[in-house]
Amino acid sequence: MWYKLMVGFVLVGFLCNFALADENVVVTASKVDTQIAKTPSFVEVVTQKQIEDSGSIFTQDALIGLPGISISSNGPFGGQTSFYMRGLRSYYTKYLMDGVNIGDPSGPQSFFDMSSLLPYNLSRIEIVQGSQSGLYGADAIAGVVNFITKKGEGKPHATYTQMYGSFGTYAENLSYSGKVGNFSFYLDGTRFDTTGTSKTNSYNPQTDSYSYGGKRDGYHQSAFNSRLEYDLNDFKIGLLINAQKVQNYLDQYSPTYFKPDNSSWLNTTYPGKSYREDSETYLTKVYAQKTFDKLTLKLDGYYFQNLRYYKDNYSYPYPATIPAPQSDFYSNNYKGYRYGSDLQLEYVFSKNFKAVGGLNYTVDRISYDYPSYFSKNRDNVGAFVEFLPSIGNLNLQAAFREDHFQTFGDHGTYKLGASYLIEPTNTILKANWATGFEAPTLFELYASGVPAWFFSGGNRNLSPEQSKSWDIGFMQSLFNNKVMLGATYFRTTITNRIEYYTNPNTWESTYKNVPGNTVATGIESYIKVKPIKQIELGLNYTYTDSTNPNTNMQSARIPYSITSGYINYSPIENLTLHLDGRYIGTRYDNDSHTHQTGRYTVFDANIAYNITKDLKASVAIYNIFDRFYQDIWGYTTLKRSAYATLNYTF
Repeated sequence: MWYKLMVGFVLVGFLCNFALADENVVVTASKVDTQIAKTPSFVEVVTQKQIEDSGSIFTQDALIGLPGISISSNGPFGGQTSFYMRGLRSYYTKYLMDGVNIGDPSGPQSFFDMSSLLPYNLSRIEIVQGSQSGLYGADAIAGVVNFITKKGEGKPHATYTQMYGSFGTYAENLSYSGKVGNFSFYLDGTRFDTTGTSKTNSYNPQTDSYSYGGKRDGYHQSAFNSRLEYDLNDFKIGLLINAQKVQNYLDQYSPTYFKPDNSSWLNTTYPGKSYREDSETYLTKVYAQKTFDKLTLKLDGYYFQNLRYYKDNYSYPYPATIPAPQSDFYSNNYKGYRYGSDLQLEYVFSKNFKAVGGLNYTVDRISYDYPSYFSKNRDNVGAFVEFLPSIGNLNLQAAFREDHFQTFGDHGTYKLGASYLIEPTNTILKANWATGFEAPTLFELYASGVPAWFFSGGNRNLSPEQSKSWDIGFMQSLFNNKVMLGATYFRTTITNRIEYYTNPNTWESTYKNVPGNTVATGIESYIKVKPIKQIELGLNYTYTDSTNPNTNMQSARIPYSITSGYINYSPIENLTLHLDGRYIGTRYDNDSHTHQTGRYTVFDANIAYNITKDLKASVAIYNIFDRFYQDIWGYTTLKRSAYATLNYTF
């Protein structure tokens, strides 16, 4: 293992997406604005320009290839998307939208499926790696992703964007934004439609292999976003609203082989073709900020809901010969709600010392109607304090948090970090040590039993999962910032794990805290080079060893290594050529390592041209060499396809 880690240090590389000079302040790594170079945490920022230059259709496209991160989907255009950070499952990462937790309260695990997140209203994405429970409480063992939306700037103006591409894909977005005096506003509406591709491939049971499926699964989305803000410098008040509605056609498992199979009779008949998930997501946030000399007071209140409705006449895994409960199973509704408020106080003792304290109150609620109506809610009260002292070139961070959950009581976490600048060599050293925890979800605790499935229901005696993590690394700038490179070593250990457990004697299943540690270690490394104004290159290498305690082998769907890179080239003014590629090393779809989904290379490109200062055209090409590959065994990925976009501001 160690020789591989050394290789990781030597092959430093990536698309680190280092922030530009005016983008070097982040709000997620600490509870206050902090320069990337000064925060001890390892942070990546994806800016609006980077999203546009990459030609991303969905937000997840802009995150593929980031160091320490892998992404997989159950098919393109709406297939459930999983985000793995530092070798840990999606639900170990906390997902925020402008600081509000958008993890689904209704799911068995509280993670965010970003398959329906369009990038039109995003100004940037901040990714903070390593445990952040000391600041953000539960579900932040791997880190935090914060999607930050646009706010109005400049003279009021409208922007119309239209995209058309392969598989009958069509999207249009209209936004109106600007600033008048102290009032800024941003409003936009989006419509996205595609006939899509099949979510699953066609399965051959004789060879236990897959090929592209022929039936298409459509995807349709409407979205509205707004942000209104009144800013008097020392006083600010604002309103944020995001809403979307999705109709997503899916594929079902074959009842014969219990495998994803686009050629199964369930997917080729009319009812199978009409099988879909309808979802509605809504987020609103009201916030205010007041500054009194050295003291800043922030207060907000928010409401979030995620509703999912499954509609079909058939259902896995019942074959057609079993009459019930087929007609009901996929008519069930999953409803998740979250509301709460945050209070934060920031005090600047001096230019070298800040302190932040805060209180959070959150209520989560879940309801569904299969096999019988079920509804449950719980509240969580959290309090944290953070100290940010600096001594010369040394910047320190100490955060402590105590959470009280209605379901299991109190839990405390902390985070300690340091960043140090070595001026003669312009080297920044960073190190962090943190504890974290994963709270049992309402589903894991209280889900009603399903006798036909031998599911005895949730386990009310579950305790939180717990973690300890540390990382150490460096950032290096060379040749007057023309070369930037760095590397990080990380290690996370998770104990008291919650797993779906089946009693071998009774076949009864539930959730249980089980022995054995999940251990994830690895290297993230990058290099970014800008030899001349017209060219920018980046290369990344990530190695991850994520041990599943049940098998002592690499955890399912976590690749051992990822190598990725990009080239941005502007041969003439107003023209940008973007090419990126990634190699996914050995990866298995299950813990027993019977199905391999890694060892492939994919290239994407985008060509953008500013015809005038107000008119921009671009063409994005995905999977240039038309490679057949699978992120998840049995599920499709995009064939070679192209998408043209026209953007006009008036």
